[in-house]
Amino acid sequence: MVRLAVIGLFVVGVFFLIQYVFRGSEDEASAGEPEASEMVECQNCATYVPKQEALEWEWEEKGAGKYFCNEDCAKAFAEKKSAD
Repeated sequence: MVRLAVIGLFVVGVFFLIQYVFRGSEDEASAGEPEASEMVECQNCATYVPKQEALEWEWEEKGAGKYFCNEDCAKAFAEKKSAD
């Protein structure tokens, strides 16, 4: 009877040890994931890019910045506006 209790405690201990090991690896894996960031739309091509990577150009006519995915889109948008 004592052997059965010792074996039962051993199995429970191994179970909790395995849970501890795998739970720790999940926390470490999620720590390397990038945080979600705000997405903004390129005013020229309508592509969404993270705000921290987007180019922001301020326009005098509106007083607010517009976001672009790259310099080519910003220049194309400026050319469209100047043609209007």
